[in-house]
Amino acid sequence: EGKSLIATNLAISFAMDNRKTLLIGGDLRRPAFKKIFDVETMPVGLSDVLRGDQEWRDVINTILVPGLDLISSGEVPDNPAELIGGRRMEEILNEMRDEYDRIIIDSSPMMGISDPLLLMQYVDGVLYVVRQGVTHSLSASHAIKRIRDIGAECIGAVMNGVNLNSMTNYYY
Repeated sequence: EGKSLIATNLAISFAMDNRKTLLIGGDLRRPAFKKIFDVETMPVGLSDVLRGDQEWRDVINTILVPGLDLISSGEVPDNPAELIGGRRMEEILNEMRDEYDRIIIDSSPMMGISDPLLLMQYVDGVLYVVRQGVTHSLSASHAIKRIRDIGAECIGAVMNGVNLNSMTNYYY
């Protein structure tokens, strides 16, 4: 769907708007920041913090955008759902809220695993990302229902990968 790139661009936009921003790699199953950032120089991250091996402030990486900090996913753990749904996640997010204007978490995809549903109990809002021609409308409507059932606020949706040439018959 392109959720990691959307999360990254949103975080960059907030930072460029002079809002102190933290971007967190919250997909502990298939981390995507390796493709976006040079995470070979960031071997520790969120999974290490949630296991108690590191403090969250010690795994922050600064990147080229002033006002934007990054915490990578870290090593892929054996128990991502337990880590994401644990009390430590709530504790560190509460501490982070005191230091950042915006916190963007790139989570796992909605369908098939519980990680994003567990994470939703700690966030202020969810931005749902779909990809034209990839995300089926029934899957998307089921995901939105799950977001609402958990009580999380869906603040919006992004349709990524839109082929504007295929939309020539649409007016505006």
